[in-house]
Amino acid sequence: MTQVKNHEAERFLKSPPANIFLFLIFGPDTGLVSERASFLMAAYRKTAGPECETMRLDGDALAQDPMLLADEANAVGMFSSKKIIHIRSGSKAFLSSLEPVLNAPPQDCIVVVEAGALRRDAALRALCTDSAGAAAIECYPDGAREIAALVDTERAAGRLPLDRDARDMLVHLLGADRLGTRSEIEKLELYMNGQKTVSADDIRAVVTNSSALAIDDAVEAAFDGRSREALDSASRLFATGTPADVVLSAAVRHAMLLHRIAIETEGGKPLDTAVAGVLPRGAPVFRIRAMTAQAKLWNSNLLLRFLSLLRDVSFRTRIDARLSETHALRALAAISTAAKRVTSRPL
Repeated sequence: MTQVKNHEAERFLKSPPANIFLFLIFGPDTGLVSERASFLMAAYRKTAGPECETMRLDGDALAQDPMLLADEANAVGMFSSKKIIHIRSGSKAFLSSLEPVLNAPPQDCIVVVEAGALRRDAALRALCTDSAGAAAIECYPDGAREIAALVDTERAAGRLPLDRDARDMLVHLLGADRLGTRSEIEKLELYMNGQKTVSADDIRAVVTNSSALAIDDAVEAAFDGRSREALDSASRLFATGTPADVVLSAAVRHAMLLHRIAIETEGGKPLDTAVAGVLPRGAPVFRIRAMTAQAKLWNSNLLLRFLSLLRDVSFRTRIDARLSETHALRALAAISTAAKRVTSRPL
């Protein structure tokens, strides 16, 4: 019985048990499924020799001809006895083609099956988990730790010379799909083309998922008192089609977080403890630093005033969308002006 958890998969695939010849690699992260299947097959080819044959079969074709897999697995190759059979599952069940192979394991052949998300009680998953010669390997989307490891590998190799803020920002933006993560890293490396340092501005310019980051940047600049930067960032967002109410909603959320921190610190809680308790788990370091600095500027009463302002502006933008961008820019300007005032005197 071999069931490999997502966090165990990398180690398992580097040195799979000798008795395992059928590998079911499955999960909702199709990019990670493909990457792990490719890694496994490349490792097998390396030990089997360059003449190792790779045959690709479709799950739906196997459903139509249940003995096809057994025939191909036991056929003698023209140039090499070593063989890889790579199967991508389709819409039809093909368990009847796997059972003969599992009951009579072929010599010098591995079978690699790629599948999507499978429930714990799915027949294909259960068959491979319970069979002595098979392993079922989970592939779930990367968390912050896995993404950080991928980024740090590129960084250590000198291909991605990230400064601290850029590294935190990149880890924060990547994820959801391993193939997409690899693609974004490769795109960034190509964009850098030998540049000595990758900055946070480079990340903003290149990484696809940076639109949400740009919204946060505009709001953060306003609450810092950086008026020109806040208005310029918001104007660029509007020019690229970001609705004004999205920016306003982000400003409301930001003000609410600051208000919660202010309430706790005014009640005697240490600032670092209050910030850590309010921000989402795994928040990037650059956001934690920014929120901590802003929490020293704003008190709960002033934040309540601006929460009321932002909600009023949001209501007005829904009534008359033609002036929504103007209303949003004025609200950010008002926040920036207040932030500038509090930086020069205690609240």
